[in-house]
Amino acid sequence: VYADFNPDQVHHPLNKWILGALGDAQAKIEQGIGSYYFNETAAALYHFTWDLFCPWYLEFTKPLMDADDPVLVAETKATLAYSFAQLLHLMHPLMPFVTEELWAEYFCAATRSAPSLLSQRPWPQAPKVEIGQASEDMDFIRNLITAVRTAKADLNITPGMRVRLAVVAPNTLAQRCITAYAPLLAFVGRISAIDTVIDIPKGAVTLVVQGLTFALPLKGLIDITAERERLGKEQAKVMAGIERLNKTLKNTNFLERAPENVVAKQRAEHDELTQEYTLLKAAEERLEHLEI
Repeated sequence: VYADFNPDQVHHPLNKWILGALGDAQAKIEQGIGSYYFNETAAALYHFTWDLFCPWYLEFTKPLMDADDPVLVAETKATLAYSFAQLLHLMHPLMPFVTEELWAEYFCAATRSAPSLLSQRPWPQAPKVEIGQASEDMDFIRNLITAVRTAKADLNITPGMRVRLAVVAPNTLAQRCITAYAPLLAFVGRISAIDTVIDIPKGAVTLVVQGLTFALPLKGLIDITAERERLGKEQAKVMAGIERLNKTLKNTNFLERAPENVVAKQRAEHDELTQEYTLLKAAEERLEHLEI
């Protein structure tokens, strides 16, 4: 299904994203093998497989497979098959037997002219693709869906229940993702729509995603006591990070010896956590006046 597949000809951002992530993973895998740091090789394989490919990409492809666009469907199928085949190649040095079984099951029939054993095939070239904004977009989409899932779990809301979100002052990234990835948000995130609002509506729980405030209306569904506890835990977690960074940034030895980019990164993280804490405190205050 991926015969003559050219990663550079992929158009949909989701497919570009996974190919870019695959290329990054292969670079780390090859570096680990070349330097005999096989733990780093295994870690790179694990991260790509269990943090990106299986839990996210496979789920995201489902609405694309059902699209009315035959070109998009064909591209997604080819990208999926290509990525899985590449993954088996990359796993083979560490997991030779199971990868041979999977290769024989899924790819031998499609590669009759090539050697039947995976071990006899040449090491694959890493995919080369210009991903543009795809990685930034998919990070935002995954973070938003994770925040909604976490809130549902914390509040004992049925995971499959569709919800309508609201967002306060969305930035360019949020506006782009909400528009372009509506099918993914609906299918995977169970988010039916996202409205832009000026203020958080009454009867809504607040979610902070990459510095943006989202609201999840929960009329008749929320347990106010549980929500207070959730916000308290989030505040404690964020405050612990702020205090840790405060100690680091007040350490004269660190400031004198650390590279400027490292110090700047620590300060940026501190500013981000401070902003997040402010938003969480505001959410807690709104909860006191929540009317459901």
